[in-house]
Amino acid sequence: MTVPPIYSNAVNSTIPLDLLPPAKPSYTLLQATQDITAPEGRSIITLNWSVPNTNENVFELLGNSTGSADTLQTTYDPIILGSYTIYEVINENPSGLGNTNLSADANNDNDIIYVDNTANFFVGDIIQINDGGKKGYYKIISIIGNSLVLSSRILNSGPFLTGSVVKTVITQQKVEGLDYTIDILTGIILTNAGQFLNGNDIIIEYQTELQDLSNFAVYRSSTQIQKGNGYSSITLNDVKNFSGTTILDENIDKTQASYTDNTLTEAENGQNIYYYLFALDQSTHQNVSFGNEVLVETLPSVPQNLTSNSYDSRVIIYWDKVKNVNVNGYNVFRSDGDVFDKANAVQINSILIDKDTTSFDDSFANTTNRVESSVVPFPINGLKYTYKVESVDSTTLWDTGTANQTATQLENTVAQRNL
Repeated sequence: MTVPPIYSNAVNSTIPLDLLPPAKPSYTLLQATQDITAPEGRSIITLNWSVPNTNENVFELLGNSTGSADTLQTTYDPIILGSYTIYEVINENPSGLGNTNLSADANNDNDIIYVDNTANFFVGDIIQINDGGKKGYYKIISIIGNSLVLSSRILNSGPFLTGSVVKTVITQQKVEGLDYTIDILTGIILTNAGQFLNGNDIIIEYQTELQDLSNFAVYRSSTQIQKGNGYSSITLNDVKNFSGTTILDENIDKTQASYTDNTLTEAENGQNIYYYLFALDQSTHQNVSFGNEVLVETLPSVPQNLTSNSYDSRVIIYWDKVKNVNVNGYNVFRSDGDVFDKANAVQINSILIDKDTTSFDDSFANTTNRVESSVVPFPINGLKYTYKVESVDSTTLWDTGTANQTATQLENTVAQRNL
């Protein structure tokens, strides 16, 4: 008798479609408006960005040439049309170029390496990291102190331990069609016989399509967050582990390209605020882009307690000093009548009023910082004027709203003057 096989319960396993981190989303527009229902005004910040359609840059060693027609394949696909460049390494040990050692381990996922010295290394160089057992190739995009910033993360070629050799190599850029053909859907590369020398390494720089974007996440901090070792940009862990981080929204839909922060308070007027934006892909094998950091100066507070004193053809406006750290000074605007008309209001100070000054003289007596009377006439007895004072930093606009102060020239002043 044949005994039928007995099977265990089934378990599902899904191979992720896309194993690379998304490219960092780029800001397209930053908007600051002011909630004038708050007595001192309150900044509302809107972040706008472009939705990435590519993954991060990859620099990959494909293999060695045999000198004949070789078939090679990238680890990741599909490749973005026009994003790829193939190089042949024609000299791994040139003289007079950068040659040093790692001063710290270079781990997978890092995109900065720390070296003993950066002499004879230059931006744009292609370098090899070699620990005697394995090697990887990368391109330098920045040199900071004794660190080299790479155009791509160290992926499956690492990690490389302290002491590994780091050196500039000589490469030759190859020509598609003449030297090789490529299928961008599969990442399969066919080299043409005789176009690569036997034993030379073949490397490729490329980007792949982002196929599994899941969502965006936005965070805020009043203090700039420091980057972790081994990274050129802020990582999600950097932000989440920082005590001063405010979580704004961690599940912004992948089709949404903006976020409005309506949670700032009046106490944060005129302050430096840092926002951090991340793109995340599917949760079954979640990869996270580097964070895009942006510094926003919130709008300054509305000047408070405006008062005025009226004299013969003269109005002096007073206000409380705005103590925001980013305030540079003040402007004063005047409108005819007892209702402020923004469309017809005119600025009456000729230069920015110092941030420590809390008054302005609108009259012939002000020869220091008032515009000429040919531009804006001096106050006329018997008429009403309405004034607005704005506090100014690098982001504010006066029509975001300030308190009004109406000043009326007194009739009895005219009569007394004419006696």
